[in-house]
Amino acid sequence: MIIPDLDFADGICLQEDDFSMAREFFHKVTRIAATTGLQINTEKTKYMTNTHDPPHIKCNETELKHVARFTFLGSTISREINTRILRATANARRLNAYWKTNNIPTRPKWTIHTSCVRSALL
Repeated sequence: MIIPDLDFADGICLQEDDFSMAREFFHKVTRIAATTGLQINTEKTKYMTNTHDPPHIKCNETELKHVARFTFLGSTISREINTRILRATANARRLNAYWKTNNIPTRPKWTIHTSCVRSALL
């Protein structure tokens, strides 16, 4: 399993386009952490969605807190910023085959990246 944003062992950020996939990913991280003796701190663990009526996530029978904004490694993440990040990530994933193509030069790839991925962040 690959965790896309592992900045510190005690602070990770899991992002997913689909809530059910995010929940499954979180539970997988929880199970794998437990096999190594690590535990998820349910008092500090929070989750954010782009919906007004969010589904619930539990960790070890404790319901996690849903927030509209939170601070992660000194940066405040809000619903709007999260939406932009998820949109840019989804755009980049859709272009995965394009990035791997060897017969297209780097400059056009960078132009597509700027117009499709970076523009979603603005």
